Amino acid sequence: MKNTWFLLAISLAILPLGIATGMNTSPAHVGLDNLGNTCYMNAMLQCLLRTQPLHDALVRQQDEVELSYNESTIPAKDKDKFNSHKKTLQEFITLNKSFHNANSAVQPTNFYDAFFNSANINGSFNNGKYRQEDADEAIKVLFDAIFLEITTKQATENTAYEFFYPFKISEKIGHFFTGEEVSILKRDCKHNSFKNAPFQSLSIELSDNNESNLTLEKLLTEMFKEEILTEGENLLECEFCEKGSRYDLSDGNSKFAKVKSLSKALKLNLIPEILITSLKRFEFDFETMSKNKIYTPVKFPEQLIIAPEWTTDNCPQKNATYELYGLIIHSGNANGGHYTAYVKDALTTQWWYYNDSSATQSTPKLDVPEIYGAFYRLASSEQPDSQKKTIESPTPTIDLPTDIISSEQPGIQDDPIEDDKDDEEDHNDPSKDITEEPEIPNEPTQKDLTEYINALENLIKRLDKLMSKLNELKAELKKLSAQ
Repeated sequence: MKNTWFLLAISLAILPLGIATGMNTSPAHVGLDNLGNTCYMNAMLQCLLRTQPLHDALVRQQDEVELSYNESTIPAKDKDKFNSHKKTLQEFITLNKSFHNANSAVQPTNFYDAFFNSANINGSFNNGKYRQEDADEAIKVLFDAIFLEITTKQATENTAYEFFYPFKISEKIGHFFTGEEVSILKRDCKHNSFKNAPFQSLSIELSDNNESNLTLEKLLTEMFKEEILTEGENLLECEFCEKGSRYDLSDGNSKFAKVKSLSKALKLNLIPEILITSLKRFEFDFETMSKNKIYTPVKFPEQLIIAPEWTTDNCPQKNATYELYGLIIHSGNANGGHYTAYVKDALTTQWWYYNDSSATQSTPKLDVPEIYGAFYRLASSEQPDSQKKTIESPTPTIDLPTDIISSEQPGIQDDPIEDDKDDEEDHNDPSKDITEEPEIPNEPTQKDLTEYINALENLIKRLDKLMSKLNELKAELKKLSAQ
């Protein structure tokens, strides 16, 4: 009892530090009840709802989901879909909050009903309720509901790349998960094609070739490598070449000139703060007309460093380091199995294993064939802040949404680099009066930044100690209440 009062005194003494700094808290380490073949959903939810920035944003969100525009503008044909997705998002927020004060496994019945209805409207999960589904597909269905199928605009060169979210909370959390990939097609006529598209997870091809020492990095290198096109597959249409030009190799039925294409590649142009990867472990064998599972083991690194060959030249996350914090596990075969999850607590850095309603401390093995998907969070980036404002495709200039990078951050200027050069010339030209211009504050020095980083690191350590003490107090109080 003496220890309990001691812990309580310590906690109350340092609690104002956590309150003053807006300290984040982790959800309780509890499981989710299996409602009947819903282990795939439980594993997905454990990883997502223990994603710290998402969890914190949803905890602060009101239960009522606010719209980003007038609901009356929604076409009648989309009403059911919109209302279904809105209900799913509301139940997702409610489920996240219930994790905070839970002392035992949470029952996600209301969320599952809304989630399944959204999936059904989107044409997914056609086997009926309470049937085993794919965890990666479940993540896509949930993101479709949260973001309601993100639309983008990039019509011409130098137009901004825009995200459109129907719900205000989606605007806050969208940039945690949404990245941008670009498909590059190089043509003989030099009219290269660049097609940009948003993504929330990377589905990675996996072959059953029993390759030894296979790693996630090797698979990503294979996924993003440039592929040289061979004869028979390289004659593709070019909307920029006139028919009859010296590059035109088309027959009389082609709408556009057909031009020899040299290579194609997929590259990352923007990598989100939370990078979700999944392995395509299931394939359909047309010879046996059966679904098979690929058991090839893949080693997942604790620290994933983004290789330059995976990205475009101006990707802000080039050379960035991502930290592993979540794993989805699938045991069994293609016709039946069980999903579980490992998640690292963001504050204590301890690994927990979630198997439906149970939750236990356990450290995962990172090279077993049961690993199905992984969650990584951005740990650090070598790119200076000045390079994070604008993301440039190989052709167009893409401005990040303001909710991803704020122009009010130190070191980020609102004006393009070219305008800065003009300003320098104006200051060097004695014929131009600059006396009325406001004084520009000095940029922070490297010493200032180092001191700031050290202060933050010290604060984080103090907060970690605070959370440890509070968890000990919570355990002691549970023991007392059970007596």
